[in-house]
Amino acid sequence: MGGIYEKYSPRFTPPPQYTDCVLEDSLILIVPCFNEAGNLQRFLSQARDEIMRIRNDINPRLQAQILFIDDGSEDETLCILRALCANDKSLHYIAFSRNFGKEAAIFAGLQYAKESDCGVCALLDADLQHPLGLLPQMYSEIFTNQLDCVYAVRKNREGEGFVKSALSKSFYKINNLLSSTKLVQNSTDYRCFNAKYLSALCACDEYHRFSKGLFEWVGFRNQAIEYENITRQDGVSSWSNTKLFSYALSAITSFSIAPLRFVALLGFVVSILGIIYAFYIVCMAVFYDTKVAGYPSIMCAIVVFGGLNLSALGIIGEYIGRSYEQSKRRPHFIIAESL
Repeated sequence: MGGIYEKYSPRFTPPPQYTDCVLEDSLILIVPCFNEAGNLQRFLSQARDEIMRIRNDINPRLQAQILFIDDGSEDETLCILRALCANDKSLHYIAFSRNFGKEAAIFAGLQYAKESDCGVCALLDADLQHPLGLLPQMYSEIFTNQLDCVYAVRKNREGEGFVKSALSKSFYKINNLLSSTKLVQNSTDYRCFNAKYLSALCACDEYHRFSKGLFEWVGFRNQAIEYENITRQDGVSSWSNTKLFSYALSAITSFSIAPLRFVALLGFVVSILGIIYAFYIVCMAVFYDTKVAGYPSIMCAIVVFGGLNLSALGIIGEYIGRSYEQSKRRPHFIIAESL
C-alpha cells in the first residue's frame, strides 16, 4: 500500500493502521535510563514481582519483556545492563551513542515495541518514582476492560522544592490556556496502553517531541490512576531548571500557535494606538497651536517598538527554527549497541 501512495501522491502519508497481527498476550516494559546504575537492580526485582502477579492473577499466558533504553549514561548503567541482559532472553537494551534526551529514548522504545507487535506496552522510569505496584491494575484495565490507555497521576508534589512545584503548576495553566490539547495536572509519562494507541504514537514523527501532549492528542479511551508522590531513592534528577524551561517551550510551540497570534494582535493594537497618538498630535498643533515635546516621545516610541520587535522576532524565530530542524530530517537518535 505504501508503494501506491508514493506513486500517486508522494506528499501524502497514509494514516497508521492497526491490525490483528499483534501478540495479545505480550507485554513490553519501556524503561528510559540515564545514570540509573544505583536503581537498576531494585527496579528489575520489583518489575519481575509485578509481572509474576499479572501472570498469576490476570493473564497466565503473559509473555513479558523489559526494554531498557540507555540515553548516553555517564555512570555504570550500560555495564550493568549488559550483565543483566546477557543471560536473560526477556531483558533487552538499546544504548545511544550519546545523550539524546528522554523524548528520544521514549520514541526508541515505542518503535521497538511496534516492530515487536506487542499487545500491551508500559512506559515508566527506572528511578522507582513510578510505583511498579500500579502495573497489575493498569494492565488489567487494558486486558480485561478493553481500555486503550491507563496513566498515572500524582496526588501531590511532596518532596519537590516550592519553586519547582509552583513553576510546574504555572506551566499546566499556561499550556491549557494557550493550547487546544489540554494536559491533566500532575500527569506523568507512566502509563500502560494497547497496540492501537502505540501505533498512533509512532505515527507522530516530529523532531521536537512532547510526549505528554502527544498522549492527549492521539485520543482514545483513557483512564487515570492516582498515586502518592515518591521521592527518588538513588541519584539526582537530570532535569535542571534550564532543561525544564526548554521542555515547556517545546510543549507550547508543538501544540499551539497562540504566541504567534498574540504577536499579531499586539502589533495591531500598537498600530491603532500609534494612529490615535498621531491624530492627537495633529489636532493639538492645528486647533490649539500647541507644540508636543518631540524628544521624549520619540525615545519612548523607539524603546517600546524596539522591544516589541525583538520579542516578536524571538517568538517567530522559535517556530521557524523548529521547522528548520524538522526539515533536516536527522534521526531522533543513534544506536551504538543493542541486545
